[in-house]
Amino acid sequence: MENIELLRECSLFKGMKDRQIESALRKLGATEKKYRKNSLLITKGQKEMQLGLMLEGEAVASQDDVWGNKYMVSEVKCGQTFAEPYAAADMPSNIIVQAKGICRVLWLNVSKINFAGNDPVLLLVTSNLLQDMAFKLLNLNQRLTHISKQTTQEKLLSYLSAQSEEAKSLDFVIPFNRQELADYLSVERSAMSAELSKLVEGGKLKTRKNRFTLYP
Repeated sequence: MENIELLRECSLFKGMKDRQIESALRKLGATEKKYRKNSLLITKGQKEMQLGLMLEGEAVASQDDVWGNKYMVSEVKCGQTFAEPYAAADMPSNIIVQAKGICRVLWLNVSKINFAGNDPVLLLVTSNLLQDMAFKLLNLNQRLTHISKQTTQEKLLSYLSAQSEEAKSLDFVIPFNRQELADYLSVERSAMSAELSKLVEGGKLKTRKNRFTLYP
């Protein structure tokens, strides 16, 4: 079937054979939808949520406050799932998910998992979904560790140190450009750039685009 190679690599279908994936898609009422650049995949307050799986393109999940300020929550890349907690708990969304470019999304009605019983296919999906949500919770906790630091420089050093540990190297590439990194750390881009310059001048790191080398 179309998209089967991508779905094999998706964490939601980890360890499943093609026929099991196809069966899961039928049982979860999978529907595919295409979106234009800047289209909203999910709106704030949206009800009857479904789990989204990005088949093509990228999107940004964000929240806003009563003054209209927008804060990035996470990025959604090809092969990744999103909106899991809202879909699983059948709760209205408090986030906005917006396409960065043309996107194709596979929507899955995971509320049907509640009636899975002993269905072996849906039990596999449930196990994978729980692991995926746990992994994202760990990532969220790590981000909170970074942004809880007092200064912009401390936030930067906390994040870059964690990336270095994950890469098991003092030379590594981060998944963000400068604006995305500023959004992730909840700081002003200009202030962050100034702190990066100070760190470079102080001999603590070297950077080119999204590649960093640390000098402890």
